[in-house]
Amino acid sequence: MARNSQILPRNSVAGPALGAVTATMCFLACLALGAVLTVNKAAHNWLTQATGAVTVQITDTENLTSGDQLQAVERVLKRTRGIASYEIIPEEKLIGLLEPWLGTGNVTADLPIPVMIDVILNPEQRFNEKGLRIELSAVAPGAKLDTHGRWRQNLERG
Repeated sequence: MARNSQILPRNSVAGPALGAVTATMCFLACLALGAVLTVNKAAHNWLTQATGAVTVQITDTENLTSGDQLQAVERVLKRTRGIASYEIIPEEKLIGLLEPWLGTGNVTADLPIPVMIDVILNPEQRFNEKGLRIELSAVAPGAKLDTHGRWRQNLERG
């Protein structure tokens, strides 16, 4: 016949200490779970933002300046399915992005800075990358579409 026996003696200090250790471990496990969920959500949001945008760069050609090509590129972007919005990045911001590499005040007027357009994709519509490349090259020979594919692949794999 099995006898009822306690794991810890009744009047021992180990009983309350074991309860405190168990409560502390549960608290720490909840903190760790919360941290993991927060980091996972942040990583997911970052990946979603990184994969939901493309960039159009417009450079001068022999016959056309980037400014001459800009209106035609905007017309293409406005009618392209799968594009939610776009923003032309101001030249001052582009200069600010170059200054860490070139040094403050070293971006001179003779440095050719292309027009950059940040394009936000609509996740609910299919985006035809190849079609947009063809349309852009037809209306603006200095326009290049960058889908950030190399970086996106690294993010999606990791």
